[in-house]
Amino acid sequence: MEQLPCGVIARDFHRLMKVVVFNYAVRILTILIGFFFLSGRLFYDHPYKFELQVIGGLLVVWGIYRIYAYRKALKELEQNNKETKV
Repeated sequence: MEQLPCGVIARDFHRLMKVVVFNYAVRILTILIGFFFLSGRLFYDHPYKFELQVIGGLLVVWGIYRIYAYRKALKELEQNNKETKV
């Protein structure tokens, strides 16, 4: 079998790519929902508008952190697999 980056066998590559795309999609969706809450357009006269905007800001920050952490984990996984090959 052909070996791909990160120590993945070719037949598992498509499954891995689906998981990676799904992870990025969920994190980007979290950021978009955060911006939606942060904008306040949904809650014009809501009594907790400020609190919902704070939650939106937290969702944006958390989504950005999750993308950063996921990218870092993928890089570490690839680095570990390169080290084990040598």
